[in-house]
Parts: sequence; structure tokens; C-alpha cells
Amino acid sequence: MLDYLWQQQPASLFNYPVLTDQRIEQTELKLGVKLPLLYKRFMKGQNGGELAYSDFVSRKFKNKNIQIDFLFCIDSKIGIGNNYQLKIDWAIPTNIVIISGIKDEWVALDYRSHFGKEPKIIWYSSETNRIQTIARSFEQLLLNLQLPDNDDDLTSIYIQTMHQAEQDFHTTSF
Repeated sequence: MLDYLWQQQPASLFNYPVLTDQRIEQTELKLGVKLPLLYKRFMKGQNGGELAYSDFVSRKFKNKNIQIDFLFCIDSKIGIGNNYQLKIDWAIPTNIVIISGIKDEWVALDYRSHFGKEPKIIWYSSETNRIQTIARSFEQLLLNLQLPDNDDDLTSIYIQTMHQAEQDFHTTSF
């Protein structure tokens, strides 16, 4: 399922634990949230790592794509389970779960006012203290990822692949 979104890496490069239902439950318990179903299913394909499709395109960010180079793994001790330490180190607001980012720019699931619905996806700058909703759901986040704009020839590949992604979301049983 959507494995092409991941950068193909040697297994030894990212030594993340295999994602099991028990690992998900432990992480949700530690964080005090229920992770979105599609997020959990996507991460079961590969529990974190570098994304090949790492440019998030949104009309809300004129002339700038958001780089989402990797996703943290789901684990209660590392990856998203380490949110508490990241929040302390970088003065990140509570009730969000960081799924990607480095230094002063973060992408997170926003649980501040989700009221049982799937959390929105936000971009947060700890340098400017700015929070911006970038996607209504994890599905919308994935559908707006594209290959980095390193080569104009990749545009046709992106269009074909995004068409496949939309088919996957609407025809594949997760």
C-alpha cells in the first residue's frame, strides 16, 4: 500500500522496530491519543524512514513547498513516542503529536481541538511560534506529497503516481 512514497533504503539504515498492534497500543497509551487509522496502516508498511515523495504542496504556502523528508517511527520509546522530550527541547505546544521535522520546523497531528474526529495535520515553526493547518487528514497529507522538484522530467511520473495513489485510497481495502 503506497510503498512507493518511501525512499528505498537498505534495511540496516533505519533500524526501526517492526510495527505491531501492541506497539501501536503502547504508543497511543503513552501519548494519550488515538492515532488515525490510515496513519497506522501506512506505517505498518514501513515503520518510519525517509520519504521519496517529500514535497508537500499546499496553496496555503505560496511559493514554498513544505519538506517532509521522513516520518518518525511509531514506538513508545523512540520516534513519535519521544514527543515529550522534543516538546521540552523546542518549546512545542501540548496536544500535538510530532510525526516529522527537525530543529525548528515540525509536522504534527493536531489533537488540540479534534473532539474525537481525525486530527488535522499542522506545520509548526518553533522559531516564529507559527502554527498552520496544512491538511484536513493524514490521507490529504499523503495525497499532496510529490517528488522533489529536482528535474522537470519527474512531473509526468508524479502525475501518474498521484493518479495511482488516488486509486489506491479509494479502491484498496486497508
